[in-house]
Amino acid sequence: MIEKVLIADDDPLMLGLIAEVMKRQGLDVKLAKDGAEAIAMLDLESFDLVLSDVKMPLKNGIEVLKAAKNLDPSP
Repeated sequence: MIEKVLIADDDPLMLGLIAEVMKRQGLDVKLAKDGAEAIAMLDLESFDLVLSDVKMPLKNGIEVLKAAKNLDPSP
């Protein structure tokens, strides 16, 4: 069951829109404004779902998803 979600996007409007939709579904949503911040958050806590923009400053979305997979390799 998905309860906790990390959303990473450097576009504040998109970040806010996706977060609002997820929160309306009753999910616990954490936001990261770039890839580096998302990876730092992954190091501190676990998430059931990670949604990431691909093109972001500092670290891109592929790097974010690889970091998530390295921390929790379960499918």
